[in-house]
Amino acid sequence: MLHIQGLSARYGSRPVLHEVSAAGLQPGRLSALLGPNGSGKSTLLRALAGLLPAQGHLSLDGQDLARLPPAVRRQRLVYMPQALPRAVRLSVFEAVLIACGQRRQAEAPQRVAALLEHLGIAALADRTLDALSGGQLQLVALAQALLRRPRVLLLDEPLSALDLNFQFHVMDLLKRETREHGLITLVVLHDLNIALRHADHALMLRAGALLAEGAPREVIQPEVLERAYGVRASLQGQARPYLYIEGLARTPL
Repeated sequence: MLHIQGLSARYGSRPVLHEVSAAGLQPGRLSALLGPNGSGKSTLLRALAGLLPAQGHLSLDGQDLARLPPAVRRQRLVYMPQALPRAVRLSVFEAVLIACGQRRQAEAPQRVAALLEHLGIAALADRTLDALSGGQLQLVALAQALLRRPRVLLLDEPLSALDLNFQFHVMDLLKRETREHGLITLVVLHDLNIALRHADHALMLRAGALLAEGAPREVIQPEVLERAYGVRASLQGQARPYLYIEGLARTPL
Protein backbone atom coordinates (compact mmCIF):
# COMPACT_ATOMS: atom_id res chain seq x y z
CA MET A 1 0.00 0.00 0.00
CA LEU A 2 1.09 3.57 -0.71
CA HIS A 3 0.32 5.69 2.35
CA ILE A 4 0.36 9.51 2.22
CA GLN A 5 0.27 11.46 5.48
CA GLY A 6 0.30 15.25 5.76
CA LEU A 7 2.07 15.87 2.44
CA SER A 8 2.84 19.53 1.75
CA ALA A 9 4.91 21.10 -1.03
CA ARG A 10 5.72 24.52 -2.44
CA TYR A 11 7.26 26.15 -5.49
CA GLY A 12 9.59 28.74 -4.04
CA SER A 13 7.58 30.63 -1.45
CA ARG A 14 4.20 29.61 -2.92
CA PRO A 15 2.47 26.65 -1.20
CA VAL A 16 0.86 24.24 -3.68
CA LEU A 17 -0.02 21.21 -1.54
CA HIS A 18 -1.54 21.51 1.92
CA GLU A 19 -1.21 18.47 4.21
CA VAL A 20 -2.67 15.92 1.79
CA SER A 21 -3.35 12.52 3.34
CA ALA A 22 -4.63 9.42 1.52
CA ALA A 23 -4.88 5.81 2.62
CA GLY A 24 -6.73 4.15 -0.26
CA LEU A 25 -3.86 3.61 -2.74
CA GLN A 26 -3.75 -0.18 -2.76
CA PRO A 27 -2.20 -2.87 -4.99
CA GLY A 28 -4.34 -4.01 -7.88
CA ARG A 29 -6.42 -0.82 -7.89
CA LEU A 30 -6.44 2.02 -10.38
CA SER A 31 -6.96 5.38 -8.67
CA ALA A 32 -8.05 8.51 -10.52
CA LEU A 33 -6.55 11.81 -9.40
CA LEU A 34 -9.12 14.51 -10.16
CA GLY A 35 -9.47 18.26 -9.76
CA PRO A 36 -9.50 21.53 -11.70
CA ASN A 37 -6.45 23.08 -13.30
CA GLY A 38 -3.98 24.30 -10.71
CA SER A 39 -5.36 22.11 -7.94
CA GLY A 40 -2.01 20.35 -7.35
CA LYS A 41 -2.45 17.07 -9.24
CA SER A 42 0.86 17.16 -11.13
CA THR A 43 2.63 18.49 -8.05
CA LEU A 44 1.36 15.56 -6.00
CA LEU A 45 2.69 13.06 -8.55
CA ARG A 46 6.06 14.80 -8.67
CA ALA A 47 6.29 14.83 -4.88
CA LEU A 48 5.46 11.12 -4.71
CA ALA A 49 8.12 10.38 -7.34
CA GLY A 50 10.73 12.28 -5.33
CA LEU A 51 11.13 14.97 -7.99
CA LEU A 52 9.95 17.79 -5.72
CA PRO A 53 10.94 18.44 -2.10
CA ALA A 54 8.00 17.89 0.21
CA GLN A 55 7.12 17.67 3.88
CA GLY A 56 5.07 14.87 5.36
CA HIS A 57 5.33 11.10 5.51
CA LEU A 58 5.24 8.73 2.53
CA SER A 59 5.48 4.96 2.90
CA LEU A 60 5.26 2.08 0.44
CA ASP A 61 4.47 -1.35 1.85
CA GLY A 62 5.49 -0.06 5.27
CA GLN A 63 8.85 1.39 4.11
CA ASP A 64 9.59 5.08 4.54
CA LEU A 65 10.22 6.41 1.02
CA ALA A 66 12.53 9.11 2.37
CA ARG A 67 14.91 6.38 3.55
CA LEU A 68 15.14 4.63 0.18
CA PRO A 69 18.13 5.34 -2.08
CA PRO A 70 17.01 7.51 -5.04
CA ALA A 71 17.70 4.72 -7.56
CA VAL A 72 15.53 2.27 -5.62
CA ARG A 73 12.74 4.83 -5.30
CA ARG A 74 12.83 5.50 -9.07
CA GLN A 75 12.62 1.77 -9.71
CA ARG A 76 9.61 1.26 -7.45
CA LEU A 77 7.72 4.44 -8.35
CA VAL A 78 7.68 5.26 -12.05
CA TYR A 79 6.47 8.71 -13.10
CA MET A 80 5.16 9.45 -16.59
CA PRO A 81 5.05 13.22 -17.29
CA GLN A 82 2.54 14.85 -19.61
CA ALA A 83 4.98 14.97 -22.54
CA LEU A 84 7.99 13.04 -23.82
CA PRO A 85 10.85 15.05 -25.40
CA ARG A 86 10.73 15.00 -29.19
CA ALA A 87 14.35 16.04 -29.72
CA VAL A 88 15.78 12.59 -28.94
CA ARG A 89 16.81 10.92 -32.19
CA LEU A 90 15.69 7.42 -31.31
CA SER A 91 13.22 5.07 -32.89
CA VAL A 92 10.12 4.13 -30.94
CA PHE A 93 11.48 0.61 -30.44
CA GLU A 94 14.84 1.93 -29.17
CA ALA A 95 13.21 4.43 -26.83
CA VAL A 96 11.04 1.77 -25.22
CA LEU A 97 13.87 -0.78 -25.12
CA ILE A 98 16.01 1.64 -23.10
CA ALA A 99 13.36 1.55 -20.38
CA CYS A 100 14.29 -2.09 -19.71
CA GLY A 101 17.63 -0.97 -18.24
CA GLN A 102 19.91 -3.92 -17.53
CA ARG A 103 17.23 -6.34 -16.40
CA ARG A 104 16.14 -9.38 -18.45
CA GLN A 105 18.04 -8.19 -21.51
CA ALA A 106 17.60 -11.48 -23.39
CA GLU A 107 13.83 -11.18 -23.38
CA ALA A 108 13.65 -7.41 -23.61
CA PRO A 109 13.10 -7.11 -27.41
CA GLN A 110 10.24 -9.60 -27.26
CA ARG A 111 8.64 -7.75 -24.36
CA VAL A 112 8.93 -4.44 -26.21
CA ALA A 113 7.39 -5.88 -29.38
CA ALA A 114 4.50 -7.43 -27.43
CA LEU A 115 3.79 -4.22 -25.52
CA LEU A 116 3.83 -2.06 -28.66
CA GLU A 117 1.35 -4.51 -30.18
CA HIS A 118 -0.93 -4.32 -27.11
CA LEU A 119 -0.86 -0.52 -27.25
CA GLY A 120 -1.69 -0.52 -30.97
CA ILE A 121 1.55 1.21 -32.03
CA ALA A 122 3.58 -1.71 -33.42
CA ALA A 123 3.54 -0.02 -36.85
CA LEU A 124 5.47 2.91 -35.34
CA ALA A 125 8.38 0.79 -34.08
CA ASP A 126 10.90 2.13 -36.62
CA ARG A 127 9.68 5.72 -36.65
CA THR A 128 11.76 8.32 -34.82
CA LEU A 129 10.30 10.20 -31.87
CA ASP A 130 10.50 13.56 -33.62
CA ALA A 131 8.12 12.28 -36.31
CA LEU A 132 5.34 11.33 -33.89
CA SER A 133 2.16 13.16 -32.97
CA GLY A 134 1.46 14.18 -29.39
CA GLY A 135 -0.84 11.22 -28.86
CA GLN A 136 1.71 8.78 -30.28
CA LEU A 137 4.37 10.20 -27.95
CA GLN A 138 2.06 9.63 -25.00
CA LEU A 139 1.65 5.99 -25.97
CA VAL A 140 5.43 5.59 -26.22
CA ALA A 141 5.87 7.12 -22.76
CA LEU A 142 3.21 4.78 -21.40
CA ALA A 143 5.01 1.79 -22.95
CA GLN A 144 8.25 2.88 -21.26
CA ALA A 145 6.52 3.14 -17.89
CA LEU A 146 4.74 -0.23 -18.13
CA LEU A 147 7.84 -2.05 -19.31
CA ARG A 148 9.69 -1.17 -16.11
CA ARG A 149 7.14 -3.14 -14.04
CA PRO A 150 7.19 -0.75 -11.07
CA ARG A 151 5.36 -1.14 -7.78
CA VAL A 152 3.68 2.24 -8.26
CA LEU A 153 2.69 3.82 -11.57
CA LEU A 154 2.20 7.60 -11.55
CA LEU A 155 0.66 8.87 -14.81
CA ASP A 156 0.13 12.57 -15.49
CA GLU A 157 -2.72 13.01 -17.98
CA PRO A 158 -1.84 10.00 -20.18
CA LEU A 159 -5.02 10.49 -22.25
CA SER A 160 -4.80 14.21 -23.01
CA ALA A 161 -3.68 13.85 -26.65
CA LEU A 162 -5.54 10.61 -27.48
CA ASP A 163 -8.77 10.20 -29.40
CA LEU A 164 -11.76 8.58 -27.71
CA ASN A 165 -11.05 5.07 -29.02
CA PHE A 166 -7.47 5.12 -27.74
CA GLN A 167 -8.57 6.59 -24.41
CA PHE A 168 -10.80 3.58 -23.77
CA HIS A 169 -8.15 1.19 -25.08
CA VAL A 170 -5.43 2.63 -22.85
CA MET A 171 -7.64 2.67 -19.75
CA ASP A 172 -8.67 -0.95 -20.33
CA LEU A 173 -5.00 -1.88 -20.72
CA LEU A 174 -3.99 0.04 -17.59
CA LYS A 175 -6.70 -1.58 -15.52
CA ARG A 176 -5.70 -5.05 -16.75
CA GLU A 177 -1.99 -4.44 -16.07
CA THR A 178 -2.79 -3.00 -12.65
CA ARG A 179 -4.79 -6.05 -11.62
CA GLU A 180 -2.56 -8.71 -13.18
CA HIS A 181 0.68 -7.33 -11.73
CA GLY A 182 -0.65 -5.90 -8.47
CA LEU A 183 0.36 -2.36 -9.37
CA ILE A 184 -0.62 0.73 -7.41
CA THR A 185 -1.71 3.02 -10.25
CA LEU A 186 -2.50 6.72 -9.84
CA VAL A 187 -3.71 8.49 -12.99
CA VAL A 188 -4.47 12.19 -13.46
CA LEU A 189 -7.73 12.44 -15.40
CA HIS A 190 -9.88 15.35 -16.53
CA ASP A 191 -12.74 13.29 -17.99
CA LEU A 192 -14.90 12.38 -15.01
CA ASN A 193 -16.96 9.91 -17.04
CA ILE A 194 -13.78 7.94 -17.81
CA ALA A 195 -12.99 7.96 -14.09
CA LEU A 196 -16.48 6.63 -13.33
CA ARG A 197 -16.12 3.94 -15.99
CA HIS A 198 -12.56 2.72 -15.31
CA ALA A 199 -11.28 3.76 -11.87
CA ASP A 200 -11.54 1.65 -8.71
CA HIS A 201 -10.82 4.59 -6.43
CA ALA A 202 -10.67 8.38 -6.74
CA LEU A 203 -9.15 11.43 -5.08
CA MET A 204 -10.43 14.97 -5.67
CA LEU A 205 -8.08 17.91 -5.12
CA ARG A 206 -9.00 21.57 -4.85
CA ALA A 207 -6.53 24.40 -4.26
CA GLY A 208 -3.83 21.98 -3.13
CA ALA A 209 -5.99 20.20 -0.54
CA LEU A 210 -7.76 16.84 -0.62
CA LEU A 211 -11.47 17.50 -0.99
CA ALA A 212 -12.73 13.90 -1.18
CA GLU A 213 -11.45 10.32 -1.41
CA GLY A 214 -13.23 7.02 -1.96
CA ALA A 215 -15.04 5.03 -4.62
CA PRO A 216 -15.55 7.08 -7.83
CA ARG A 217 -19.32 7.18 -7.34
CA GLU A 218 -18.81 8.58 -3.84
CA VAL A 219 -16.28 11.22 -4.91
CA ILE A 220 -17.95 12.32 -8.16
CA GLN A 221 -21.05 13.70 -6.51
CA PRO A 222 -22.90 16.96 -7.31
CA GLU A 223 -21.93 18.73 -4.08
CA VAL A 224 -18.23 17.79 -4.49
CA LEU A 225 -18.18 18.87 -8.14
CA GLU A 226 -19.73 22.23 -7.36
CA ARG A 227 -17.10 22.87 -4.69
CA ALA A 228 -14.23 21.67 -6.88
CA TYR A 229 -15.19 22.93 -10.35
CA GLY A 230 -18.07 25.35 -9.83
CA VAL A 231 -20.45 23.32 -12.00
CA ARG A 232 -23.87 21.83 -11.38
CA ALA A 233 -24.00 18.19 -12.38
CA SER A 234 -25.97 15.03 -11.76
CA LEU A 235 -25.22 11.32 -12.03
CA GLN A 236 -27.40 9.34 -14.41
CA GLY A 237 -27.74 5.56 -14.52
CA GLN A 238 -27.27 2.89 -11.88
CA ALA A 239 -25.17 -0.08 -13.04
CA ARG A 240 -22.82 2.17 -15.04
CA PRO A 241 -23.32 5.80 -14.02
CA TYR A 242 -22.35 8.74 -16.18
CA LEU A 243 -22.09 12.43 -15.46
CA TYR A 244 -24.47 15.01 -16.87
CA ILE A 245 -23.29 18.61 -16.62
CA GLU A 246 -26.19 21.02 -16.29
CA GLY A 247 -24.29 24.29 -16.50
CA LEU A 248 -21.78 26.62 -14.93
CA ALA A 249 -22.43 27.79 -11.39
CA ARG A 250 -19.80 30.52 -11.61
CA THR A 251 -17.50 32.03 -14.18
CA PRO A 252 -13.99 30.45 -14.16
CA LEU A 253 -11.04 32.80 -13.66
